[in-house]
Amino acid sequence: MTDTQFTSYATLGRRFAAWSIDSAILLSILFLIGVVAWSLRVAGIWTPSALPPEEAWKALGFSAKGFIVFASILSLGPVYYVFCEASPRQATLGKHILNIYVTGNDRQRISIGRAVGRSMAKVLLGCYGIGIFSVVTIVALKEKQALHDLVAQTLVLRGRPAAAGVLETWRIVIGLGLPFLWMLGTFLATI
Repeated sequence: MTDTQFTSYATLGRRFAAWSIDSAILLSILFLIGVVAWSLRVAGIWTPSALPPEEAWKALGFSAKGFIVFASILSLGPVYYVFCEASPRQATLGKHILNIYVTGNDRQRISIGRAVGRSMAKVLLGCYGIGIFSVVTIVALKEKQALHDLVAQTLVLRGRPAAAGVLETWRIVIGLGLPFLWMLGTFLATI
């Protein structure tokens, strides 16, 4: 494909707006976990620890703390991003609303493996504070790539993919349901 066969690269503003929508969706999962935990407590099915949070954390073993950290990372959305961006639609719900999508540098749909790499690069770069430099690379580079795009060799384009399909229900269920169940289970088992 040549550069003239797609509309354009997604701008920083459009990418930020899509990220904001996706963040609101992911935060709603955390809110839902709180509602479910509260409902279970009110129904008498679950009772939280009587310890103050700091002491409860200290009392947890290494593996329980690891599950909590892993659940927190999952709640930030890697599973959601992976299953949506590797779908025929090639976009999360936020990206779809903003009319942008993810491709490989070859402008083809990315595999689940590449979507995992892209998502993990985003998380790791963010953990070390390096992700903020993506703002500079998106503005400065012709292809408007963030650092995680450079690592995963992906592009975010404006428009719709040529073979855009529907976002299958199973991708949404896994992308949002798995983090919900993991976080809820970890929360109920450790607090």
